[in-house]
Amino acid sequence: MPSNYIPKEPTNPFKEYDRAKLTEYLRSANLARKPGEGYEYSNLAVGLLGDLLSQQAGISYEELLRTKITEPLGMLDTVIKLSEEQSTRFAPPHNSALLPDHAWDFDALAGCGAIRSTVDDMLLFAKASMNPPKGEIGKAIELAWKQHKPALKGNHAMGLGWMIAGDGSTRWHNGQTGGYHSMILVSRDLNCATVMLCNTAEMKLDVLAEQIFQTIVGMDVKPTTFEKEIVIDPKIAERLQGKYQLAPGMVLTVQVKEGRMMAQLTGQQFLGLSPVSEKEWKYQAVDATLKFELPKTGNSPKVTLFQNGRQMPSPRIPE
Repeated sequence: MPSNYIPKEPTNPFKEYDRAKLTEYLRSANLARKPGEGYEYSNLAVGLLGDLLSQQAGISYEELLRTKITEPLGMLDTVIKLSEEQSTRFAPPHNSALLPDHAWDFDALAGCGAIRSTVDDMLLFAKASMNPPKGEIGKAIELAWKQHKPALKGNHAMGLGWMIAGDGSTRWHNGQTGGYHSMILVSRDLNCATVMLCNTAEMKLDVLAEQIFQTIVGMDVKPTTFEKEIVIDPKIAERLQGKYQLAPGMVLTVQVKEGRMMAQLTGQQFLGLSPVSEKEWKYQAVDATLKFELPKTGNSPKVTLFQNGRQMPSPRIPE
């Protein structure tokens, strides 16, 4: 992300990032490596590409999307700004703890996540990717489908926007914004596609989408199993609530919200927690764990965040 990306609204972080801020960043940006030495997926890069293409075309990114892709393919429900009628069908967003979330709005970086669609429309896109129509859009689909980069340093082989699976044939892409998760898989060799759109921001949905795809093509798929949820006495959870000093200027807020334990770092949104025991709670959306000290009576005096091999003790901030 650009260094001057400092969201005022953690639940709608891209809303205020406009072209002026993007231009300001680009004027001072230093490349981490020479072009061509490596590659990785970047929200900044994809958002910037969308903005540059719209500037070159002299129209908005949404108008460019409509004229070049969605209208030719008949994808009439694939838009950025919803109509009044479409708004009535817009699934409300939820976070990983299944609590209501906030749909994100985009400005200059719209290319990295502003598009809204339906399963029917995305299946039209998948069908066109398997059997490109004639004309310019068919040529563009073929260009995007072609492998442009080999697998390198843990990264997948890449088309234009497509990740290429290990079988060398299946193309896929996934994405997550506030309250939503999506994935598409397309294989020309297998004549098969899967689209998953969900109004819950949860990375585990990728596994489910892959299993659906594998089942369709005839693979023997073992269904996903889920851990049985541990029930914690609400009185214990109340004793864990509070603010903890993770680092200077960084506070970890723990609270029970609508019967679910949540945690929030300064400047970020609340994330759901699942209990392993009364003292240990796992984050649902990221690979991290909180371990609380719990005396016989009274509130927890300290919690330790375990993430990326680090242990970060955080004492309770007195109220």
